[in-house]
Amino acid sequence: PDKNPAEDPAEDESPTKRPKVSDAVGGAEIKVAVPCKCVLGESPVWDAVMKKLHFVDIQGKKLYSWDPVTTDLKEWDTPDEVGCVVPHTDSSLLIAVVDKILKVDATKDKADALSEVASLPEGHCPAGFRFNDGKCDPRGRLWVGTMNKDWRDPSAPKGKLYCMGPDMKLETKLEDVGLSNGMGWFGSASTDKATDTAFDTFFFVDSAKQQVATWDYDDKAGAIGNERVTVSVPTLDEGGGTPDGMTVDSEGRVWVAVPNGGYVAQYDPSSGKELQRVRLPVKRPTACTFGGPDLQTLYVTTREQGADGPKEAGSLLSVTIPGVKGHHPAWPFAS
Repeated sequence: PDKNPAEDPAEDESPTKRPKVSDAVGGAEIKVAVPCKCVLGESPVWDAVMKKLHFVDIQGKKLYSWDPVTTDLKEWDTPDEVGCVVPHTDSSLLIAVVDKILKVDATKDKADALSEVASLPEGHCPAGFRFNDGKCDPRGRLWVGTMNKDWRDPSAPKGKLYCMGPDMKLETKLEDVGLSNGMGWFGSASTDKATDTAFDTFFFVDSAKQQVATWDYDDKAGAIGNERVTVSVPTLDEGGGTPDGMTVDSEGRVWVAVPNGGYVAQYDPSSGKELQRVRLPVKRPTACTFGGPDLQTLYVTTREQGADGPKEAGSLLSVTIPGVKGHHPAWPFAS
């Protein structure tokens, strides 16, 4: 498919600017989990009920569901560019396609598996815009952002961050978002069962700002406030890249995929310090999530790198890092 060079943080790759990143993690093991050759792999989520890893190929217009035990890979074609996927409490899936939220019956194989359940209000998705990354919060509300494919132009209109609850209405939570990407939730009292006080922190990546912001999060109301920048990711010229998708580990530290930099990095949100980074066999990782029954595998989506790119480019990677595990599997949408 045709690609817009300004659309993705990993698209402006310059081989001469490739930073020399050392692997600061002893004993990290990296494997190709699924050699799927995505054009733009994204949105990996671990479904603890189905025991599968779901992810999308945005520009390849595909949804994937992979069983790490049987290695069975199921795929669906999507009607247009698909920004993200989340599980549903009824064992279906939700995907965000341009300006619509579609439900996917995972028991069906063809186009009849998809049905529209929600869409953006009129005027919220002008030409050149589409849904990008999204996840469900601990209460089962879907948070999903929009992006302008010309996001690198500072004068171009910006996207928004939305939240959708059981009423299937998309409510604007943030305005003027440069490039809406990774998100996650945590709290000092976090437990498997969400309570009013369990989850009090929301992390959000605006790639255009080169940062991960932390917000106070009201679990019951689904409200955010008191933004502060907790992680500033170095630019490509500074030996880093552009922050993209992210996840949270069991210690409340954030892991960020860094396109162009060719690595995933762990940050301490309380200090903003980069604690460690794992160099990958590709230049363009896009997003990451912890999965598997013990959440001890970090799955990383990647994107293509052209005919001369490494064979791993576009694949789903698995990374195991001694002493590191995820905080929680993907929360499902609750309607």
